[in-house]
Amino acid sequence: MLIKLSSIDHPVTSVLWDVKLQSSAKARGTRPTIHGSDLRSEILLRNMSKITIVVKTGGVELFEQFRDTSIGILNLKMAEGASFASESIPTLNMLTKLQLSGTYTSRCFLQLPFSLQFISLLGVICLFEWLYSLLITLSSIDHLVVCEMCDVLMQASAEIYADYSNRHVSSLRLEILSHDISKISIVMNMVSIELFELLRGTNIGNLCLKALIWPH
Repeated sequence: MLIKLSSIDHPVTSVLWDVKLQSSAKARGTRPTIHGSDLRSEILLRNMSKITIVVKTGGVELFEQFRDTSIGILNLKMAEGASFASESIPTLNMLTKLQLSGTYTSRCFLQLPFSLQFISLLGVICLFEWLYSLLITLSSIDHLVVCEMCDVLMQASAEIYADYSNRHVSSLRLEILSHDISKISIVMNMVSIELFELLRGTNIGNLCLKALIWPH
């Protein structure tokens, strides 16, 4: 399917909704395996930078199909998808836009390709640790990158509720202050006061406020 989409000479979106990949019975033999290898080689040669992939649910096997391809835009509707895609995303060397939605309850271990220009957090619920570590990851990209935050709610772990200045968050706080994030441009839309507290003292290069702030 991706090979056929790559032949369309304009932007095209493919929405994958609860997709599960299975091997055909023929794939157990030698010829289909060789054929599959040939298809894999062909897809790696194709220019898929005009393809937008939207995934709601899909396992590791689905994201393995995208590995090393030239997909331009990836939209992950659930945090589980981001977890499954974590090893494939860094290999997408023409990925310019990544959109994330869902609930993230741990530190962000997502690696990002240096081609990334725009990341959108849309309807995201996350812990302080996750957003801190995401910004630290973005700081490793050596060019301007836009981070859009729309309807983002930050939550504290049980430990943070007990002691907001716990050692773990404090160490992340010190880490982000030591990074150069001047090339990150943040666009905020319907966010909370906690987000601004997270940015306090940093060297963010550009900040754009597009709507009201959610009450504390």
